[in-house]
Amino acid sequence: MPPKANSQGDEKPKDEKPSQNRFIKDGWGSYHNFLLSYGLKPTPDGYEEGKLILEAFEKDGLFEKKR
Repeated sequence: MPPKANSQGDEKPKDEKPSQNRFIKDGWGSYHNFLLSYGLKPTPDGYEEGKLILEAFEKDGLFEKKR
């Protein structure tokens, strides 16, 4: 039997990597907290640098779910 989808019908398979938003929410609670944890200010430049950090995490495979 296939897994039940949520009300939007967009449930992802359990082995798929989380989105950047889910990765941040699970690890830091918010993007603001993520920025602060890396010494970045919540400014346009800080958000851009935070985005680059997330892209590096994704490239290095840190978004992969641990089994």
